[in-house]
Amino acid sequence: MNQRILAFLVGFLGFVVTGIAQPTFHVEKDITANPGDSIEVDITADDFVGIVGGQFSMNYDSLVLEYRRLKNLNSIFTPPFVIGPPQITKGDLRFNWFDPALAPQTLPNGTLLYT
Repeated sequence: MNQRILAFLVGFLGFVVTGIAQPTFHVEKDITANPGDSIEVDITADDFVGIVGGQFSMNYDSLVLEYRRLKNLNSIFTPPFVIGPPQITKGDLRFNWFDPALAPQTLPNGTLLYT
């Protein structure tokens, strides 16, 4: 009996996990700057299909880079969304978003999420 329950749970978890969308995020490559320069980095996504929310973090060397601001936020990111603290000054930029209407969002590959 316990083995059947375990097999059911493992099978159910496999079904749920395979149903979760897995977008790929891209950071603009080959950015060159001199000390003291300001740069803007575009964040784009592929495979952003049927998503109602998500969270991720971006890490950077805070001794080399300083986060200034977010701009060009894609219009699908309506509140509530959170970006930033608590560790933004230590090189950890966190992003958390969900669609309160639970309406799945789909974007074409290469769509700009934010700069």
